[in-house]
Order: sequence, then structure tokens, then C-alpha cells
Amino acid sequence: MAKHEFFKPMMTRVLKNMLRSATVVNTKLCDVSAMEGTMIGGGLALSMATNLTAEAGVDEWILNFDALTSLDREYVWFRYVLTRCS
Repeated sequence: MAKHEFFKPMMTRVLKNMLRSATVVNTKLCDVSAMEGTMIGGGLALSMATNLTAEAGVDEWILNFDALTSLDREYVWFRYVLTRCS
């Protein structure tokens, strides 16, 4: 994931699992910064908490961010890992 500098900060924020509203980040996948990755990652916990299933929470979170939609298409394991680890 070296080509996506935002991935590590995003997943770090995901693992902190704090309920925060998602900040709007409309940046394309190739341009997402580490700071934007942190903001994107912060939205997963709330999305998971407000949906009946982990799959629905991950779906909502991915669909809220253009970069995650692209990441999901590029790496087939991305969605799988998120739904299985929650």
C-alpha cells in the first residue's frame, strides 16, 4: 500500500474505534493525503454503530467516500477484511 499514503493513518483511526461523524473528503484515490485518510477512517465506527450489520456499515462507509469506492474496486480484499474483523 506504499502508493496510498493515506491507508495507514486511515486504518489507525479505524482501529481507535471512536464514534465520530464522518468528515467530507471528496478527494480522488490517487490524491488522498495522510490527514484526509485519518478523517476518512474516523467515520467507520459511527457507520458501524448506526447499521444493523457490519456489512451494511462498511457499505455505507465506503459509499460515502469516492476514494474508498475506488480502493474497494482496486483491492478486492479491502471490504472482506473490514467486514470480517468487525
